[in-house]
Amino acid sequence: MLITTKKGGVGGSKVSVNVYSGIGKVAHWIPMLNTQQYLSLRREAFKNDGVNPATAPSRPYDLLDWDQNAYTNWQKFLIGGSAHSSNAEVAWSGGNANTFIVLAGRSGMTVRYIRETGGTTALPRDTVWTIIRRTAGLDFLSLPVSPMRIRGFPTRIFPGPTPCRRITPRN
Repeated sequence: MLITTKKGGVGGSKVSVNVYSGIGKVAHWIPMLNTQQYLSLRREAFKNDGVNPATAPSRPYDLLDWDQNAYTNWQKFLIGGSAHSSNAEVAWSGGNANTFIVLAGRSGMTVRYIRETGGTTALPRDTVWTIIRRTAGLDFLSLPVSPMRIRGFPTRIFPGPTPCRRITPRN
C-alpha cells in the first residue's frame, strides 16, 4: 500500500507527472527444510502421536504416495527470477484559501519472470483518487474526503510449461 501526502495548495493549479521503472530480485531466501528433513519431521510427529501413517484417519500422501526423493525449492520456483516494475502517475492540484483539491491517477505493472518454467506473471495496478479538503474558513475545522478506486490482479502471460498438476478439492 502506498500512502501519499500530496495536498492541493492555494493559488493556481499545478500538474505533476512521475514515471518510474526498475528491476528487482529476491535479496534473502527464507531457510526451509529439504525433502528428507521434512519427511523425518512428519514421521516423528506420527510416532509422537502413536499413529501408524498407513492406518491414519486422514491419509498422509506425502509419506505414503508421493516420491520420497523429489525436491522442489518452491521459493525459487515461484519467485526465483527477476521482476521488472514500472509506474506512471499524473496529478492535478489546486485550490483557494478554503478548498484544496487533488485529482490523480496511477498505472503500473510488475512482471515477474519464473526461472524454472520460463513463464512470466504480470500484476497490473491502476488507481484513481481524489482528495478534497474544505476548511470553511475556520482553521480548526477541516473536512477531508478521499474516494479511491483500485484495480490489481495477477495475470499470467506467456506461460511456460508447468511441471505440476491441478489438484481439485473433493466435495
